[in-house]
Amino acid sequence: MPDLALQAADRLAGMVNPTVGVIPVGSQAEIAAGLDDVTIDCMVNLPLLWWAWKTTLEERLKDIAVSHADCTAGWHVKEDGRIIQSVKKTGRLVVVHEAVKRGGFGGEIAGIIAEEAFDYLDAPIKRVAGKNVPIAFNEVLERKAVPDVDDIVLAGKSCFR
Repeated sequence: MPDLALQAADRLAGMVNPTVGVIPVGSQAEIAAGLDDVTIDCMVNLPLLWWAWKTTLEERLKDIAVSHADCTAGWHVKEDGRIIQSVKKTGRLVVVHEAVKRGGFGGEIAGIIAEEAFDYLDAPIKRVAGKNVPIAFNEVLERKAVPDVDDIVLAGKSCFR
């Protein structure tokens, strides 16, 4: 298992865009949706890079994780932790996470925007989350339970109707 995880970390590290210092996790969804004003990003893979760095001591893995986190935070998160400037720019918010919708962190993000940036919204906040089922260990069943590119594209497009 550790060898497979290290291979996954190495593949992930190979995806980094050296010009901007980020891993373009959501670019497929952005392109498919035709949303040039929207950035789709997640940091779910950063723990894998940190683990791989601690296991192998390859500095490039740590450097990629730090660069991705710093750049993403700089683009989307204000100094006080808010993400309001993205909503001000686009007028829209789609929150995606693999956990179930109820009680997930996506509701917290949506709540912050509703409280502090409601006037900037041009469309309802959309949340894309995992189905309300236990996540299976089987890869095929897991993919059925968590959001995929099509789910994200559909939510993004619905913001422009």
